[in-house]
Amino acid sequence: MHRLRIVLFAAIIALGCGSVAHASPTLEPANSEVTLHVEPADGYQPVIDFIRSAKSTLDFNIYQFNDEVIANELRAAKRRGVDVRVIFTWQVFPAGSNLWDAQSSNYNTNMPTFTSLQKAGIRVRLSPYAYTYSHEKTMIADGRTGRGRALIMDFNAQPSYMTPTPGLFGTRGFAVTTTNQDDVREIQGVFDADWARRMPSTFTSPRLVWSPNGTGYTPPSLGKERIFALIDGATSTLDLYVLLLDYLPFQDRLIAAERRGVQVRIVTNTDPAPMQFQQLQTLVAAGVEFRFDPIYPQGPVFIHSKAIIRDAGTANAMAFVGSQNSGDNVSMNSERELGILLGRAPLINRMRTTFNDDWARSRPLVYQGDQLQDPFRW
Repeated sequence: MHRLRIVLFAAIIALGCGSVAHASPTLEPANSEVTLHVEPADGYQPVIDFIRSAKSTLDFNIYQFNDEVIANELRAAKRRGVDVRVIFTWQVFPAGSNLWDAQSSNYNTNMPTFTSLQKAGIRVRLSPYAYTYSHEKTMIADGRTGRGRALIMDFNAQPSYMTPTPGLFGTRGFAVTTTNQDDVREIQGVFDADWARRMPSTFTSPRLVWSPNGTGYTPPSLGKERIFALIDGATSTLDLYVLLLDYLPFQDRLIAAERRGVQVRIVTNTDPAPMQFQQLQTLVAAGVEFRFDPIYPQGPVFIHSKAIIRDAGTANAMAFVGSQNSGDNVSMNSERELGILLGRAPLINRMRTTFNDDWARSRPLVYQGDQLQDPFRW
């Protein structure tokens, strides 16, 4: 165990030192495939294709699940002989959800899907109570075979994340399919531990970003350190999608990046407000740039992604895709989350192109004279 901790610590140090070291941990073996999916452009197809690819087992850890398209695909997988298991979060936001009282404002809205899948013979389970929420959004196909694959998403199983809905063109999200067998085995092992409601045995992949990272969770996942190292290693640009941004250690790193000459840009929403206006003022005063609520000809796009894109177009390029709201204390420290670090230029460049499109279609900050106006009251 002591040796393992030394190896993991060395991996984090490598993430934080020098441009070559930043990129190397994410390089995949030549025989593995890594595919990026962008929502809403790619729609349901990546998820449907992934489910249909399963031959023996399919495991799904999900926060929100009330989508009949995906539920029907899981039922079809079960009928063709695939062993399907689904972990649903034991409570939904806000904390204290009542699983059984449908009239309660805190009712776990996953329960109809939970019950429906259970009736179809699919094994379902609520997440371990040790986590505030199970906010992870991951599928694993054939994870105990040499052909295993994992689909790591930052969006939920709801129609609005993959198709237009009334008043909304779509929801910005990313997902990654990986066939890296080291990563797939680790993800499978963590799912199995969560299914059994015990702590995982180990975290070893330098590419995977796990939460929770708070005191009392063992073994240490180092997910927070990896996200912080990603930001701290930026030399030219940082482009971020955020849903929540009131976690001070995360804010401090963005301010530090600006002070060392990195251009930091953030696309987010005005509703819900990602932070207090006073916090926004502090970040803007440090040079962090913000834009809000992208609108396309087809309609508005809601920013649900939590992606981070570092130094795109350089040898130091790296990106993060995953379920963590890195700017939120609870997400980082007491929720089950999973993300992945990417180092392949074509994937990072597609993310940067998407970000630039959203940036160009988003509203900038407004000033009256030299006074910054509160965008959360527009």
